[in-house]
Amino acid sequence: MERQVLIALENSWLRGEHEAATLERILADDFVHPIPTGDFLTKTQNIHYSTKYLPLAGLKQRFDNLTIRLYDDIGIVTGIVITSDRHGKDVHRTIFTDVFVYRDGRWQAIRHFGRHIRRMRELYAGRLSVFRDSVQRRLGQLLTIPETEAGVNTVGWLGKRLNGEAVAREAAARNVEVIPINRFVLKKRRPEGLLLGLGAVDNRELIRGVRDLADAIETCGRIGHRTLPMFSCIIARNTASEFCVLRVPFYTTFL
Repeated sequence: MERQVLIALENSWLRGEHEAATLERILADDFVHPIPTGDFLTKTQNIHYSTKYLPLAGLKQRFDNLTIRLYDDIGIVTGIVITSDRHGKDVHRTIFTDVFVYRDGRWQAIRHFGRHIRRMRELYAGRLSVFRDSVQRRLGQLLTIPETEAGVNTVGWLGKRLNGEAVAREAAARNVEVIPINRFVLKKRRPEGLLLGLGAVDNRELIRGVRDLADAIETCGRIGHRTLPMFSCIIARNTASEFCVLRVPFYTTFL
């Protein structure tokens, strides 16, 4: 009986991971999510991020190898979340552990640990190489990609006098979705840059995306968008291969 309750909670969490009401119901007040940047996200931070930054339309997720272990009033759930694109192709796998406690007459999640599965590293490394080469040829100093080996996300740092929000708007008009880095901060402003996703597209689409993104950046350069003041206290920071991983690593991609 308790195993079925935990399975139902996991399914609700997966379906409603970007719905505030669902997260409020499942996550305990003392919920903590450690992320690779060395930060520990609270329940409030987790809900804020999950509901504000939504995934692309067309992505679907499912569980694999879901296992439940019960230790009195503690429940531990392990498994894999598989993400597939609009064509049904698997593009991402995340291994996870969730810890639940039975409290106040119901099961509540108190911890979540998730990590991208390493066996897809070579695939993403190849896409990143194609992407970096295309950016260097087309954009030069207007967009700088850091030296990382693999990952479904990377950061592109914009050249001087380019504004991330303005570039994101121009890119969206060309069916390219990117996220300005400064949306992830609350107090101290970071340099202007973009969070770029590579996980759900093939090399041909990556090259097309770079072409359209280059057009957007060049358009902003001609218009001369200025950077505006913002508030910021970092709740997410870039690492070599991930950017503020929540329940399942969130990523954007070129459409």
